[in-house]
Amino acid sequence: MQTLTQHWLIPKDRRVHLDLTLPPETPEGEVDVLLIIEPRSGNGNTGVENLIGCLKDSKTFAQDAVQSQRRLRDEWV
Repeated sequence: MQTLTQHWLIPKDRRVHLDLTLPPETPEGEVDVLLIIEPRSGNGNTGVENLIGCLKDSKTFAQDAVQSQRRLRDEWV
């Protein structure tokens, strides 16, 4: 199984044309092709870097870390 990634801009009419040259190591013959449409974020970051700093103003994590952990553990007892 091979994974190929391309970034496309979907036009208003939602019509895309696939013109793809496969790597030479791709075997010939019948295959199943899976197309996954995944929207991109506005800044192009799709990894965990989107999460950096998102909890800095959180009231939950502004408290004492040890007390927060104990409270979480106590909920499961």
